[in-house]
Amino acid sequence: MVYEAVAKYVGTGKRPPTLILVYPSEPYVCVSVHRLPGVEVDMDFCRSKGISIVRRQVGGGAVYLDPISNSTT
Repeated sequence: MVYEAVAKYVGTGKRPPTLILVYPSEPYVCVSVHRLPGVEVDMDFCRSKGISIVRRQVGGGAVYLDPISNSTT
């Protein structure tokens, strides 16, 4: 996954600090390798809304990502 590749190369100094912009097609919650999904995330809410929960292999907290709405009001 891109998170691991960026963390690896930035962490070793082979690449400069990097900003990742993510626009997923479906919403999901991304939980770091060091966190417990059942503690960090309301699992029942995610299930009821069809929100996937994925684990990334780098640190940090839990993050909710969703597509940016292109609709105008």
